Amino acid sequence: MRPTLFLLCLSLSMVANAAQSTDAGWTTADTARFSAMGDVGTPILAIIAADSQTDLATRGAAIVGLGDLGTDDARMELDRLIRETDTALVKAWAGAARIQAARNAEDLLALSWLVQQVPATGRPFRDALGRVGARELVALTYTAPDNASRMAAASAAATVGAGDPDAVAGSVIATLRYTDRDAEIPWAGGALYIPSMTWSRADATTLVRELIGWYLHCSQKGDTAAAQQVWNNLWSLGLLWTSDYQGQLPLDTEGMLTRYQQVEGATAARSLRRRLGMGTEG
Repeated sequence: MRPTLFLLCLSLSMVANAAQSTDAGWTTADTARFSAMGDVGTPILAIIAADSQTDLATRGAAIVGLGDLGTDDARMELDRLIRETDTALVKAWAGAARIQAARNAEDLLALSWLVQQVPATGRPFRDALGRVGARELVALTYTAPDNASRMAAASAAATVGAGDPDAVAGSVIATLRYTDRDAEIPWAGGALYIPSMTWSRADATTLVRELIGWYLHCSQKGDTAAAQQVWNNLWSLGLLWTSDYQGQLPLDTEGMLTRYQQVEGATAARSLRRRLGMGTEG
């Protein structure tokens, strides 16, 4: 008999013996033993987790084991359990374990649908996102493939920003820095979100400056949808009021550039005009 098959049969025997003994029960040591077996232990834990005739405590322990494994096979079994189980508690446990088993931040954000389908996974999902660094969360805010993931990343970045505003603000400003007329918008392919946190006046002013560049850039390119996204973000978080712009920013190009010059200075205004391809006169 091949070693892997032997271990599988041995494991099944161990499970059967434990199930037949009401005194033995299922302990964390049992879960750890199967988790330590790696891919060999995955089908054993999956069988226990999915068995509706097994008591909930044992099923929960098996689900924890799958989450601890964190392998591709374990993630696949957790995904299957989430889809197929009709027990709300088991679905919630499986969802939390799947979140724990996420490969990386992008894989984690791809699970944002879980929070909608299984509300009980909301807290573990937010906690997991909170353990991701500010730079990675901000990057995903502007590059995640779907808007739900971008929104989740922005929300998590705001949570991180409550404790470390400089790290989040610095990453957002660096990502959204406006360069020149040949640049591609950093949030291409989805919605533009700004982490909703307390912005300092200095950071708000810097961010507004960069967003004005993108607004004028998108307007010149005829990308009215992207320009509207920028305009909405300028006003929705109160950035304009927090910043040195003090809530005053005309919508027309020349009016906006005039206000930009009043706040940023003539040299900065000439630089922006040049980068936009509008010459340097204003």
